[in-house]
Amino acid sequence: MEYRACLVSKPIWYAETKITAKYLCQGYDKDSLRKIVIDDNIYETHAEYRAIEILNTVTLRLSRLPKELISEIAFGDVVQSKILVLISVLMSDRLFFEFMYDVFQDKITIGDLIISNRDLDDFFENKKHQSEAVAKWTPKTIQKLRQAYMRILCDTNLISSSVPPRKITVPLISPENVNILKANHLDAYLLAIGVDS
Repeated sequence: MEYRACLVSKPIWYAETKITAKYLCQGYDKDSLRKIVIDDNIYETHAEYRAIEILNTVTLRLSRLPKELISEIAFGDVVQSKILVLISVLMSDRLFFEFMYDVFQDKITIGDLIISNRDLDDFFENKKHQSEAVAKWTPKTIQKLRQAYMRILCDTNLISSSVPPRKITVPLISPENVNILKANHLDAYLLAIGVDS
């Protein structure tokens, strides 16, 4: 999976993911969902193309998760479902996964529970040296991506604020969900969010 800056325009979409998960659990497939998305505007968008973009992104993310976790997103409590939606995003975005693994998880390991602007600067500077694709991004793109990452972490309650000081909260994930992720060899995603598997 190559590095992309797609989280700038495709955020976590938690509410939309939860709605989609409920329909999937009721037996709808992507084609039947597409009709509902267009006819009933279940995502409450102003443009049909945006609704289809949300549907495509959210169903791709959900398709990477074990089926039991889709039900947990649809009907589980907010804390658990937000963490699982975050994991689905990590599974779909290599750069964000590496940020979580290299920065977020490392901060928890060393007991430094603040994400600073310097942490973000260092991460993206290192990626510029490792990837021609990232090196070609404009400063504005990187700034928007930084904001998107912090907004996602704030929306999933893993940091206290999207602006400094950003205090990390170690996520609580149920033992049942941990076991499902481990049984499906998804331990790396647990580690990335700071859960010792």
